[in-house]
Amino acid sequence: MDTQTILNMETKDTVANATTAAGVLSYLMQFQGELTILLLITGLALNLIRIYDRFKSKKDSQDTN
Repeated sequence: MDTQTILNMETKDTVANATTAAGVLSYLMQFQGELTILLLITGLALNLIRIYDRFKSKKDSQDTN
């Protein structure tokens, strides 16, 4: 993997984790319910995309070897 791909994956990790943490914190602070649900669903979607990309990149690297 090249450096740009690694940085891109780390950025996705950071954004997904920050969104999930914001959703949990807004729930704990009893913030607006709609915003909390939106943050939690967005965090879940971003984490699923990140996991899919990680498996996809592993499969691609195994196919080339």
